[in-house]
Amino acid sequence: MEQASPGRYWRGPYWRRDGSFVHGHWVHNRGRYGETNPPPRPPSPPPSPAPSTPRRRSKRRKLAIGITVTIAAGATAVTISTSASGSSGGGDSVITVQANLNLGQAVSELLKLGFAGSDSVQPGGSNSNAKCAQIASGDVKKFLTLHPCKEYFITSIKMHKQSVSTQAVGSWVVMPSVALADQYKTLVDERHSGNPPGESAAFNGLCYASAQSGEIVWAGQVAPTGHLAADRQILQAVAPLSLTPDYLKVHCIR
Repeated sequence: MEQASPGRYWRGPYWRRDGSFVHGHWVHNRGRYGETNPPPRPPSPPPSPAPSTPRRRSKRRKLAIGITVTIAAGATAVTISTSASGSSGGGDSVITVQANLNLGQAVSELLKLGFAGSDSVQPGGSNSNAKCAQIASGDVKKFLTLHPCKEYFITSIKMHKQSVSTQAVGSWVVMPSVALADQYKTLVDERHSGNPPGESAAFNGLCYASAQSGEIVWAGQVAPTGHLAADRQILQAVAPLSLTPDYLKVHCIR
């Protein structure tokens, strides 16, 4: 007998429907469309992965602390002057970077309100941490004497626009623990308890805001100008976070 091939097979004896008997014959193996089915192919091996390109390591850039802004105000006599001072354990600490970024943002927001001019910010000096209590007042001074801060940073902005002339100040204080930071913030939030470091008696707490992030407490004040709407705009500009209208109504009253 002939050998079977991939394109045909031998069909054995069988009876047809009309009753005749067939002894067997070769049958061509046709596909769906009449073509001869080829023998099965072995599966192809999976493609080898393409060589990966090593990622280029990005270089970390050190954040510059100096900020300089100059904008002309037309015929209107408008100026902004700022200063920054503080203590640091060396290098550009987190609070130094954060305070300078906030100061730059405050100047930018004040420019939008119509306050313009020239601004230059320099990093704080290397004062001892004990001065954190020396430049505070009242009960706040007593608290910081018993619980010296780890680090502080003070920003001050003087501004003038037409008939509005005022000053804003902010203090960034780092306490040794979150618990002491909580106590410190509770104390500085109370009226007539004294002012935070670097905020003189000229700031009477009538336009005041504060915020806390872990061991860091920020407190800021605006010297009232007699224009309540302007005072609230300035306080919002110098704050490191968004202040709600209800908050401003309670903390900036005249």
